[in-house]
Parts: sequence; C-alpha cells; structure tokens
Amino acid sequence: MGGGLNFRSKQTPNRNPGWSAPSYITADLMAEYKYNAAWIFKANLNNVTNKLYADALYSQHYIPGSGRVFQLTATTTF
Repeated sequence: MGGGLNFRSKQTPNRNPGWSAPSYITADLMAEYKYNAAWIFKANLNNVTNKLYADALYSQHYIPGSGRVFQLTATTTF
C-alpha cells in the first residue's frame, strides 16, 4: 500500500498576468496484492477527493485537470 501528494503552486499565464489559478494539492493511493507467483493485482486511485484544478493555463482559457480516476491492473508471468 502507498500514497502520495501532488502540489502545484499558484499559476499565471505568460501573456496575461492579470489573472491566475490558485495552488492546489491532490492525493493518490495505491495497493498491490501478489496472488501467487504468476499473478499480481494493482489498484490505483488518483485525485482521491476529486479536486477541481487548472492543469494548464493560457492567456484566454485553461485546461482542467483530470478528476478522480480508478485503475485496476492484473499482471501475469508465464
């Protein structure tokens, strides 16, 4: 099991310093389970709190960051 925090400070677009997006923190979680020698299962949960944030800023618009994402992965060896 594991977890992490992602922090980004306040952002201002290059060509329009009249506005900015606030800083934010998102949290991620991960768990891994080894079923046997051949199978491993992993679960990832990104942006646990479903925080709304600006991922990229431009002079007239912004691109929102991704919301809560859950991924389940199975890995096998043979």
